[in-house]
Amino acid sequence: MYKNPKNIFKKSSSLARKLSISHLVVFIALFAGIAVARQLFTSAATPSLAARCDLISTSKTTVTTGESFTAKVVMHNMGTTPWSPYYATFLNDPDNRWSFSGNLLPRNVVYDTSVTFNLTLHAPTTAGGYGFRAGMYNYTIPGGWIYKLCAPVNITVNAPPVIPPEPPPPTDTGGDTGGDTGGDTGGDTGGGDTTIQGSSNDENTTQSPAADTSPPSTPADFTAKANTSNMSVLLNWTVSTDNIGVQAYQLERSLDNVNNWESLSGSITETNFEDFSVSFGVHYYYRLKAVDAAGNASPYASTEIVSSGFEANAHPDSDATVTSEDGLVSILIPSGALEKDAFCSIDVAQDILSPIPKGYVMLGGPYEFKCRDESDTVLTLKKAAVLTGQINKQMIKGIGKVEYFGQDEGDTWKTLKITKHNKKTLADTVELNNHSVFTIMGKHKKTSIWLVIFEIFLVLAGLVVLARFVVNWLLKRKAQKQYDETLHKSRGW
Repeated sequence: MYKNPKNIFKKSSSLARKLSISHLVVFIALFAGIAVARQLFTSAATPSLAARCDLISTSKTTVTTGESFTAKVVMHNMGTTPWSPYYATFLNDPDNRWSFSGNLLPRNVVYDTSVTFNLTLHAPTTAGGYGFRAGMYNYTIPGGWIYKLCAPVNITVNAPPVIPPEPPPPTDTGGDTGGDTGGDTGGDTGGGDTTIQGSSNDENTTQSPAADTSPPSTPADFTAKANTSNMSVLLNWTVSTDNIGVQAYQLERSLDNVNNWESLSGSITETNFEDFSVSFGVHYYYRLKAVDAAGNASPYASTEIVSSGFEANAHPDSDATVTSEDGLVSILIPSGALEKDAFCSIDVAQDILSPIPKGYVMLGGPYEFKCRDESDTVLTLKKAAVLTGQINKQMIKGIGKVEYFGQDEGDTWKTLKITKHNKKTLADTVELNNHSVFTIMGKHKKTSIWLVIFEIFLVLAGLVVLARFVVNWLLKRKAQKQYDETLHKSRGW
């Protein structure tokens, strides 16, 4: 019996349609899986560098060209990577217009903490309306900017007022020609010759602009405070002003306030400084001045303080633990490591840079560990101290491995051995091996070969599904054509 081709087509067409839809769904799901896998890997492999602008303000919103004024910017670290004053991250002027100083970080800024910048701005030399913006910048990442910039503060820059020129000196209207009433015909009877010698030369003389001779103002509110946690002295002051702009602050220290002033720094750009080179219970005198680009210096601001007295926090007959101010590292000094009572601390290592290998990011430090006795002598431990690093989960997003590096006396850096890792708390126990300076690095995650293989498999599977979808569509077209031809023949068309 002859089968109705229409029924045959309906069955085949329905099957092809079902296969096509199922293939299309699988095809979309496969490529969605590729996108999700890539997104997960990308987000995991990229260190979290982010910030929030909490405040941006200026002391003036209307200035004249070239005028100096002050600004304040408060930034909040919203990422998982600490900002370091020694590496990569700093406050920057994206427009390169205001030439502000004081853009370096005054300290390490860890996750979920803020830092304040007190800046000196210099207005452009061309009048107009401008916006002042600021942003955190990190030169180790593409593009550099690690957050959306602060909303600009609109500032009007006016040209200085025009001072009319002085009128020229009077010219000679009599004299030699005999035109004046006194004349030269029989001697002067009134004013005689009124010609001013050398006046023609004075009229053509162009005066050069005066050199900058105005010194900055004296730094105000200069104070000193003893920091008992690490036996340092914290110094703070407010911004000096200048007609052109303060270039830096110069800080000196003395023991008698008369002679032997010791320079601590001649290039401070912030309004604070921490003096780690103090001894126990010593009376220190500090003086500070602001200097502009022309070399003009302000009068000195002065302060004084007695540093904290010796108070031991580690003893020869017992274990002791000290912790850094940022809470990331602590060191156990075992019993028997010290010969006498000592004060031990973990400080930010001033003027010490550690190399950042390619593919790494700084997580903490550099730190300097030292124990001092009552005479301020740095002690050598008879037993090795044990370092513990407490990195939190927010800090290791995008980090494949946390490593510790120590600096030898020859300024070479070596990898420190991790003897224990707590997967739950993420705490690392590290052999310090008498390294007094150390740092924490995070190694970026690398592309997994299995992820690459998985992506290739998904792409190939997607291409197969797409090919089958196309083939089914072609078969459907062919079946339709065959049905039409059979229908025509059965009806005798």
